[in-house]
Amino acid sequence: MITVYIKGLAKTTNPGPAAYGLIIYRNGQKLMEERGFYKEICTQNEALYYSLRVAMQRLHIKGLEKEPIVVKSDCPMLVNQMLKILKANPNTHYYMEYKRASKLLRFFSNIRFEHVGRWRNPADALAQKA
Repeated sequence: MITVYIKGLAKTTNPGPAAYGLIIYRNGQKLMEERGFYKEICTQNEALYYSLRVAMQRLHIKGLEKEPIVVKSDCPMLVNQMLKILKANPNTHYYMEYKRASKLLRFFSNIRFEHVGRWRNPADALAQKA
């Protein structure tokens, strides 16, 4: 079982300078963590979908597409869009990152999304430090 925590945030204003963080666990053991600066000017949602895309790229590179994966985010919008409860609006700033992340998800056969509170998302601290 793979658990992925993702976080994207606009550091000072939204839109503004943005960062991301992600942590990937495999069977309870930390497989990797990553944090970084995303863009000088973008929205929090763009950075969030970027963190999802990077996490999926890392798993794809490692050949882990067939393993059960749960992606945890403290953003209910992302979770609900990935679960097809909400539709992403093509007129938003984050739509291109949403499309890129969604395209990568096609490689994964057993993936689900869960909402967690910010205090239960360790990727939040990584993004804050980026």
